[in-house]
Amino acid sequence: MDIELNRIMGENLRTIRIGQGVTQVELARRLHTPQSFVSKIESGERALKLYEVYWYAEALEIPVDELVRRTSNGVCRRPCQPVQRPSQEYISPHEKDLRKNKSA
Repeated sequence: MDIELNRIMGENLRTIRIGQGVTQVELARRLHTPQSFVSKIESGERALKLYEVYWYAEALEIPVDELVRRTSNGVCRRPCQPVQRPSQEYISPHEKDLRKNKSA
């Protein structure tokens, strides 16, 4: 995850936790982690690993897709860069390898 995504994820988790009236200490107990772990996640200082997203969702009793959707909504507010097709100058030297891999 990039730094902006970490920050958005952390803010969303903090909002959900506070909305449920759960303290960082209580959430840490549910996650079987130190309170400092929860603090680092919520501040965006540390990224969540995929399996930790599931743990968080379970500890906060929310569906994983809700957590991801909230995060995705935050990320979409940033200007998105279109995906560009590689230039022909890049493709031409590699065409032979691409064809070889396609037939394999």
